[in-house]
Amino acid sequence: MQDILTQALSLPTLIFCLMVFALVWVQRRGLETLFPKLKTMTGWTEFWVPVGPLGTGAIVAVLFKQYPYPEMFVNAVWYDRAAFGIVCGLFSGLAYKLIKKNIMDRLSGTTTPPQS
Repeated sequence: MQDILTQALSLPTLIFCLMVFALVWVQRRGLETLFPKLKTMTGWTEFWVPVGPLGTGAIVAVLFKQYPYPEMFVNAVWYDRAAFGIVCGLFSGLAYKLIKKNIMDRLSGTTTPPQS
């Protein structure tokens, strides 16, 4: 079990999550700039915005076969990589927030104690 967690939380996985976050951010900003009314539409804010990272992660994982996936996904079929992409899409926002907080703490020279 420890080996699976180590693989799942590897640097390539974190980079994949950040890549999904960046792609979704660009897609969202582009669409909301081209179609300003999207921001006020309920379907956009309540369905498409939350689903965006899942779809983007799945599509990127299926298309990029040569990406250094965790060992358990190296010889996987397309739907296994799609599942990996969906999970990374789910965690892309969280990964971005954690890494940004870590960088800001290091730059400011302060660390915040973990909250229980």
